[in-house]
Amino acid sequence: MGFSPVLSTSRNTVGENAMNVLTITAMATTQLFPTSLPPGDWHVFRASGYDTQVAGTIWTEKRPAVNGMPLGGLDTGCIDLDTNGLWGYVTAFNSLAPRRGPLNVPALGFTVGRTAYVCAAQGMAGVASAKTIRYWGHYPVADIEFGFDGPVQAGLRAWSPFLPGDVKESMLPAAVLELQLRNTSAHEVSGCAALSFPGPEHSEVGYGEFVRETISDRRQKGAEARARQNAQYSITILGARSARMEPFYGWDPELWRGMGRNAPPLLVNNDEGGLAVSTHYSIPAGGAATVRFLLSWHAPVWFSNGVPSAGGNHYRHMYAKQWPDLKSVRDWVADHHEDLLARIVRWQSVVYKDGALPPYLKDSLVNSLHLIAECGVWAQAQDELGTWCKPEDGLFAMNEAPRCCPQLSCTPCNMYGDLPLAYFFPEAALSTLRGYKHYQYPSGAAPFIFGGICNGTGGYDLVTPTQGYQWALDGACVLDMVDKVWRAMGSDKVLDEFYDMCMRLTEFTMTQRPKYGDRQVVSMPEGNVTQDWFEFAPFYGLTSHMGGVRLAQLALMERMARVKGDLSYAESCRRRRMAGEECLNQELWRGTYYGMYFEPETGKKSDMVMAYQLDGEWLTRLHGVDSVFPLDRVHTTLATVSRINAGEEANPHGAAVFAYADGRRPTDEETGYWTGWGSHAPGNLMLAMTDIYEGDRARGLRMIEKTLRTQVLDMKAPWDMAILYRTDTGRRMYGNDYYQNLVIWAVPAALAGRDLAAPCLPGGLVSRIVEAANTGIRPIAKDSR
Repeated sequence: MGFSPVLSTSRNTVGENAMNVLTITAMATTQLFPTSLPPGDWHVFRASGYDTQVAGTIWTEKRPAVNGMPLGGLDTGCIDLDTNGLWGYVTAFNSLAPRRGPLNVPALGFTVGRTAYVCAAQGMAGVASAKTIRYWGHYPVADIEFGFDGPVQAGLRAWSPFLPGDVKESMLPAAVLELQLRNTSAHEVSGCAALSFPGPEHSEVGYGEFVRETISDRRQKGAEARARQNAQYSITILGARSARMEPFYGWDPELWRGMGRNAPPLLVNNDEGGLAVSTHYSIPAGGAATVRFLLSWHAPVWFSNGVPSAGGNHYRHMYAKQWPDLKSVRDWVADHHEDLLARIVRWQSVVYKDGALPPYLKDSLVNSLHLIAECGVWAQAQDELGTWCKPEDGLFAMNEAPRCCPQLSCTPCNMYGDLPLAYFFPEAALSTLRGYKHYQYPSGAAPFIFGGICNGTGGYDLVTPTQGYQWALDGACVLDMVDKVWRAMGSDKVLDEFYDMCMRLTEFTMTQRPKYGDRQVVSMPEGNVTQDWFEFAPFYGLTSHMGGVRLAQLALMERMARVKGDLSYAESCRRRRMAGEECLNQELWRGTYYGMYFEPETGKKSDMVMAYQLDGEWLTRLHGVDSVFPLDRVHTTLATVSRINAGEEANPHGAAVFAYADGRRPTDEETGYWTGWGSHAPGNLMLAMTDIYEGDRARGLRMIEKTLRTQVLDMKAPWDMAILYRTDTGRRMYGNDYYQNLVIWAVPAALAGRDLAAPCLPGGLVSRIVEAANTGIRPIAKDSR
């Protein structure tokens, strides 16, 4: 239940000029979720507000995650709320690469009489910390239960608007923090509750004055802080009759102890941009009260070099077009917060109710969507982008890995990770595709990135594309992206718009080694001058992995051509595909698997077993086109990979990317940075789905579970996902916040034995999620097959 908090009167108090503290008479609110659940595993349990059992894992003060769940949505930047109760990394003010933080300062606290408590695992002199913390994150919601030695216990439900199918309201740069205070004593208690936030720093806004003002209207009371350029935020209390603006508390115990009595910050302060807002409460014996803090921000410009102080090309966030100022954000959330949260609960409940999904998959499907907040940016059509970019589109891009490999719209990463965009925000996916169409080279090649580290430009640039070094597979990736949006939306207009681009991509891709004739469709380009997705491992001549993916590209292009009525080109694709399939089966089949490569003119050859050699087969199944490998050989190969690359005794955490059939580990010279121990997390999920599609559901689910167990439980990183880890120990080898892991959203279709379009049809998982979040807003996709 909620209540209207009241604050004491002072010169920085806004609202009623009276000490009229509201008394709560209801019984104490129940806990948000059971606090007796042990950490370190997935559980199914009841949670406040949900009409079904939920699934998740619990983090504690003794077993924290490496960093907490981000509060933020589509293009808004985000603020991590760590599992120890502290603010973590923050990108809300456009410190994108490197990220600012972790801030490591408490977010919330309260007093009971003159005794101060901080909602964190670490206290201060004279300020008590939480003795226990139980944290359940289910993006975009973080539920936390704090246990204190005192008469008042606390629960926190913190959340940001993220609504599949609703671009505008998913772009609200705001977080609601609902603090439940429960009086467990036999006496009435009273005190203050406060939220403290450090705000932007000078490197984000330039040096100058931070201006603070109080806010008071019928919806909310609180305070706003703004810099002279490009950043402002506010802390308000929803439904408050009064509120007090105070200095940012940080780790100052005197400020926490003086909550509700602290001297206000100067309206103009050159030192720092933080502030706190506090409120009084009074709760009878056995009662409870909820204080709803609203943290809103507005920092509309980001810079290509990743940090405002580093400069570079500048871009204006699309969210600032939907929500032109801070007031529009906080007023909308103040008026609609109950509905926004209810819609989040409804769409998450669709996932939790789905009986076809195991608990670990339900939890990971929900939480994986945080990567859209961590990695996504959406530029308005202005500034450096040019006149080609339409105002309604802008240019959306995901950053490959902002903390280790910052670059926008890395083409193979999009192939792995863009399916939930096609499912839930097709406007963003179409915006990206229009960027690919604009940046396509005269040769027909696709850009490898729109800008970033691989081109030596800022990690958040959008206008410095490069062809890069994986161009032999980039065409397949872009066709995959077009086909996803086309079939998820069920609109042939998508195909009409991008057909010519796809045909040019295909012609470029399939003509890179003319002396091989039609065998070139499964070979490295002349001189072996490009690289596979599994970069820096050597490949020569005819290759099974690249070849299979390109055969899948031809299968997709053939279907596109037939739908367009371009039968001659469809037949050309079919003929090339048949020739490529024959070549792979003659030259690379090794009896129980496909060898990695063979170059006839030099005799270079590798018979290593590559775990993901059938990625092309997975693509055909996901997209619903004909298989490109003989089914009997697919089954045999999968059994070999399961035994050699993913044997439980040697590889308990996943599949080794490269292995030898006799059990030897290959050398680094043979594998590049993947080593003989490396396991590619998204590749494991694709391998697992191939097993499921080919009839071994149990083996596929085992691989999914151990991959997720390694990432989520062993590495303690549900909100900091790696791309590469050791298959023997589960130790992270490389990568943070890799959105390739969003490939998990292809798993529900695989479990149903259907292609990617099926979840979008009436009654499908995606259709039900979108309908639950946006009843009557977006029409359900139709079957375009």
